[in-house]
Amino acid sequence: MRKVKHYKRLVVQAFLVTAGIFFVLSCNTGAKAGNDNYINAENNGEKLNSSADINDAGFLLDAAEINLMQIDLGHLAQQNGMITDVKVLGKKMENFYNRSFQYLIALTANKFVTFPITTSNSINVYNNLSKKTGNDFDKAYCDIMIKNHEYAIAEFEEAAIESGDAAVRQWAKSMLADLRIQLSNAVACQMKCREMKFQ
Repeated sequence: MRKVKHYKRLVVQAFLVTAGIFFVLSCNTGAKAGNDNYINAENNGEKLNSSADINDAGFLLDAAEINLMQIDLGHLAQQNGMITDVKVLGKKMENFYNRSFQYLIALTANKFVTFPITTSNSINVYNNLSKKTGNDFDKAYCDIMIKNHEYAIAEFEEAAIESGDAAVRQWAKSMLADLRIQLSNAVACQMKCREMKFQ
């Protein structure tokens, strides 16, 4: 219950800080056609000038969700991780995505797009992970980090090429090297968890 409250507090804080930039969810959905962030962007079409604006809005909301989920899961890893490598990875993720989210807030300050908040996917990921303990927690956390970063890299690669907003393109491009480093860190941590399991 305490962990759920921590998550809800983070969502509320994000809502207040971004002042109208809300995130929807589908972190694990790759196709835009099925991605709630892009669907909700289309539903707010009167506030946007083109399909390029809709795609940019959908990407920015995906990015916000990625950042907030990684911050929260990183915090959880520091609390519940069994091995030092997982705790260290969680701290790195929390620090990196806090910085990234602050930049994202600045980037979206003049993009007046509002969306309904739907957090069921992120809450489910958080709650399911929080129920695990020991090596099961460590392995699951690393698996989620790998999956999330593979997804994030694909999204940012596409935005770096296709975004109609020069600032969004530049930010997406600048994030790719760091996202690949975080993915590499997650893979290394996953290998460490496997080694620990067989000791």
